[in-house]
Amino acid sequence: MATHSAVGPFLVVVSMILMATTSRAFLNFSDFQNNVQPKAPVAEIGSPSFTFNCTVNRSDLTANGIVWKHYSEELPRGWYNIVSTTLIQLVIPNITESSQGNYECRSRLDDSHIGGERLEVGYPPDQPTFERCLSDNLGSFTCWWNRGRDPILKTTYNLTYTFKDGTGKVYSCPRMRENSCHFPFNATGYGIIHYMNLTATNALGRALVMHEVDPQDQVKPRSVRDVVTSNVGADALTVSWQEPDGLESSHFTLFYQVRYWSEWDQSYKEKNASRDKSLELRDLNPYTDYTICVRSHPLEYQTSDKFNGFWSDCAPNYTVKTQEAAPSGQVEAWLLVTRDSRDQRNVKVLWKPLPPWDRHSEAIDYVVTYLPRSEDGMMVQAERRTYVFNNQTTDSGETLPSELFQDDRTYVIRISANNSLGSTSRVTAMTVPKYLDTPNAPTDLSSVVLDDDTIQLSWQPTSPTRSETQLGGYIVFWREWIEVLSLYQWVEKGWAHVNSSQSTFDVTGLRVTKPTRFKFGVLVKTAGGFGTPVYISNYTKTDVPQGSVEDVEVNPTGPNILNVSWKPHALQWRNGLLQGYRIHYCLVSSCDGPCSETSEVIAQGEDTISHQLEGLMPYTWYRVQVEAFNTKGSSDLSDPQCKQTQQSAPSDAPTNLTFVIAQADLVNLSWVPPITPNGVITKHNAKINGELKELDVAEPPVTLTVFGDSSYNISVQACTISECGPLSAPVSFKTPIGAPGPPPIPTKQSARDSSIVLELSAPNHANGPVYQYVVFYQPQNSTVGPLNITVPADAQTAEVTIENCDGPVTYNFWVRAVNMDANGKRLVGEMSPVLEQEMCGAVPATGPSVSVTVIVIVAALVVTLLFVGILFKKNKDSLKKKLFPYVPGPVLPYYDVDEDMMDPYNTYSQLNFPTINYCYNNEKEQVDNIADFLNRGSERVQLVQSDANMNSTMPITDTVDKTEEKPVEQNSADDRRSSGYSTDPAVGEPEPADNSQPKGLDPQALQTQVSKESGGSIAPYTKLGENEEKPVVGQPSVSPEGIELAEMGAAAADDPPARSPESPIQDVADYLKTADGIMDYVRMGAGGDYDTKSGVDTPDYLQTYTLRNDMAKPAQGKVKPMDGYVRAATGKPGQFVEPDYQTRYSLESLPVTSGSSGYTADESNPSTTVDEPSSPESQLKNYISKSMPNILQGFPFAPATVAGISTLTPGKEAPNHAAENTTYIRTTGEINV
Repeated sequence: MATHSAVGPFLVVVSMILMATTSRAFLNFSDFQNNVQPKAPVAEIGSPSFTFNCTVNRSDLTANGIVWKHYSEELPRGWYNIVSTTLIQLVIPNITESSQGNYECRSRLDDSHIGGERLEVGYPPDQPTFERCLSDNLGSFTCWWNRGRDPILKTTYNLTYTFKDGTGKVYSCPRMRENSCHFPFNATGYGIIHYMNLTATNALGRALVMHEVDPQDQVKPRSVRDVVTSNVGADALTVSWQEPDGLESSHFTLFYQVRYWSEWDQSYKEKNASRDKSLELRDLNPYTDYTICVRSHPLEYQTSDKFNGFWSDCAPNYTVKTQEAAPSGQVEAWLLVTRDSRDQRNVKVLWKPLPPWDRHSEAIDYVVTYLPRSEDGMMVQAERRTYVFNNQTTDSGETLPSELFQDDRTYVIRISANNSLGSTSRVTAMTVPKYLDTPNAPTDLSSVVLDDDTIQLSWQPTSPTRSETQLGGYIVFWREWIEVLSLYQWVEKGWAHVNSSQSTFDVTGLRVTKPTRFKFGVLVKTAGGFGTPVYISNYTKTDVPQGSVEDVEVNPTGPNILNVSWKPHALQWRNGLLQGYRIHYCLVSSCDGPCSETSEVIAQGEDTISHQLEGLMPYTWYRVQVEAFNTKGSSDLSDPQCKQTQQSAPSDAPTNLTFVIAQADLVNLSWVPPITPNGVITKHNAKINGELKELDVAEPPVTLTVFGDSSYNISVQACTISECGPLSAPVSFKTPIGAPGPPPIPTKQSARDSSIVLELSAPNHANGPVYQYVVFYQPQNSTVGPLNITVPADAQTAEVTIENCDGPVTYNFWVRAVNMDANGKRLVGEMSPVLEQEMCGAVPATGPSVSVTVIVIVAALVVTLLFVGILFKKNKDSLKKKLFPYVPGPVLPYYDVDEDMMDPYNTYSQLNFPTINYCYNNEKEQVDNIADFLNRGSERVQLVQSDANMNSTMPITDTVDKTEEKPVEQNSADDRRSSGYSTDPAVGEPEPADNSQPKGLDPQALQTQVSKESGGSIAPYTKLGENEEKPVVGQPSVSPEGIELAEMGAAAADDPPARSPESPIQDVADYLKTADGIMDYVRMGAGGDYDTKSGVDTPDYLQTYTLRNDMAKPAQGKVKPMDGYVRAATGKPGQFVEPDYQTRYSLESLPVTSGSSGYTADESNPSTTVDEPSSPESQLKNYISKSMPNILQGFPFAPATVAGISTLTPGKEAPNHAAENTTYIRTTGEINV
């Protein structure tokens, strides 16, 4: 129990004595004569006042001349109390901690020191309270106490203790400290109660407290030993240990406890082990580091449930990692669905990586599954796709291939986490809705910066597109514009689900060291899918924009307008939301010249990239610079750009217009150009008597041609390349009489042998009153000057009589008008056009005559045309073949699909057409078959050129002609590929014995000639398969063999079938053995009728339908020859029906024999016993005569129908062409054009 001494005179005296012994921190008043009382004063904080006394013992000074100071600050005079002329008091009110310090009594006159003391303030000591006493493992012993309130004043603490042993001996603390007492191991005893007294004393009082303690009840054991773990699994382990050192079990019974926590925990868990020295820990997290602490606590002696003493410290923390397991939890994910410029959906899957405590392994994958739904809502398992993303630890997301979402269907996207031991039990499923089912985007998205770390987003709530779809909330996501590998880009920073009842969200964690742009997006989440996001940008820290605006362009769009455009200021340089761009412009005399006066205009908006400067002066140079600005300031100005506005019409008219009449028909005009031309004056116009005339001069003067004796009113305007300005003030004048212009040609009114009467007309421009006319006449080619007669101006005719007329002679007659000027001078005008007239014999009496020669010529021409027409009608077929050698050949008969006729594509109906009809303007006529086409050298050249992918002329015709002129012996009998081609089918060659080498042409010479003529565009011929060489892609080769075979139109009989592995298509000859090749060959002969049937110009087959290997891809936008042939054969003019090649137009039924060109009556059994022609030419003609009618009659091809061969009738079963030694041609592609 504590007691406080009463505050009285005794304490005042004691405090004065104590204060007198303390040092003066500020001033050592013992060095002066001190007249201030009390000495070493002490005051308790909270006292109402404290009083100092100052005695004045100087004769020149009274109490009225004294001032009191606290340190150097003079104290208020209201604190003074003058007791007498020699005694003055200072009463300090309301003692506080700040009242402490030095107080002085000083003279007001000279500030001399009279006396002073230092006042100490504080509190009496509080009663201490014992906090605890502790024995370290039954060793040393320590007790601690709490001093309570700080007394401020110096306070001493003293602890004594006694035992109830009857001696009454008092012991002092062995090791006293400020707030504790330590008893060494040998300074006390265990099992003995200590009776302690603790006293606290200072200048203001004293406090006492008593405490009883037995050290044996305050024991803290040492840490346990040898902590180990065993049986470590994914979710459990066992921990064991040994008792502490130095503490025998006979002294105490210890209670053990295990504390443990994972690397993810914020606090520990406790599990009691009682007296056991091992414990199993369960429900642990797999693949997690656990820290384990084992401690002990003494139990009261001979009890089992009452604690006594303190918990020991943990043994050194023991760390162990549990084993791996399958991941747990569920992947949190969402879908960002956007559309590109082609309206194609792009789907990005974003997910938060599993938290580390759910991963349960080092490596983990995320599996995304794609499944479309059918219209009935079922999953289309056949289109299932799975994508695995390895061990991702960020939430940046992955974009799925866009081709998966081309159809407007509903798609389901699932995501789960996987490792080697399994996957998450819960799979996240999300929906990509149809276009019409996409939820609407939130509206009115805004952002507010709350502080350097937080931006608040707010929006207007929205509703799903369908009433039955429940709103599932919102997705808020944000990105940061930062530098990654020296490139700035948007980086996903985070996202969150927001409840559907919320319309605001605070995005935190945005604190940055420099201004950084953040982009926020909000979209709707429903049960039916994710909506389209809306975006907004903002900054948590702003500053003045950096850099300068780039790519500024200035373009004039009119005489008063400049269009200024620029590249948006880089995001990393904006340092805040831009308010817009400021455009500075000024008028300059040149781009390098100084500005006369700078103006500026603001283009509002952060996304603005152009602005028009209006109200400018025409044809004037302007310097333009642009800067970006935000709330903090502006960026640097861009590099200056100089542009001149476009020209305009001059603002003012020419002035000082003057004229000088040089002569009657010439006037010189002069003027002063406009002051403000607004461009380059390129010409002037003159308004002459109300009619505007272009002067075609850029600057004055100008000479005008005028008419004599005429009045003129003229004004002038200047013109730029743009337009013309106002007219000047007019000038008026009248020209003098001038020489007249030429009269019209004199007209013969009548003529006789030696005289002629001419009708006269006034000149169009008389240039004054005509005074008289002078008629001139002269024989043609005469060396003597002309004669003339004069008639008055009012005469309308003039009769000219030729003397000594001897002819016939052709005379020239012309007229001149004559004026008289004011001085009486005759002004002779220009001569009229000349009239030629035969005189002096055989002249009709009157009127014009018709030439007999002209009549005779016209009659002869009419007779000739009639005769040519009759010849053409009788021989049009021959003429057509001669005039159009590139478009001969037969085509199908023309059928009108509206007529009730047989189907031209029916196989059996075609058997009724054994001959070939040629349609020309719907008139049917008999024509030759394709054999005639094959006889023409120019067509052979065309085919060879086609094979070489060329359009230039090759000298094949000349080569063929030379070959045909060779003697028969040069084309040996054993050459089955002779290039000589007889036009007589009866002429044939003996059966050749060897066809290994062509002898009709010199291959090397031909190759050299072809390369020279074609510019080297034909590659040297290389037989495929020889020396493992391959043909050059895109440059087909042509062989002499191929040329010869092309001239013949087909290959030798023993050549391997086309497209066989042993002989792929190498040249035109190989190509002609395919159905596609024959078809194209026929089509090349069908061009004449193609114009009529298709309504388009006849195709240029050399340019458009060049034969190529049919394995190449079709050229873009070109029709196929087969299509064109069907169009030419079946369509009406301008009509085209797309053929169905798979069913209706199959080429399967055409048989081509391999070894024989003869056929029996039964087409299903090709004959090999019929006598074959003795030459390749005859073989080819026979083959054509038998095969071409089938080809030309329509699709599908019917069996051959020629004279002497039985034909099938409608209704009869089609023959089977499958026979030995027969090659059936099946198309595997279409002709590429």
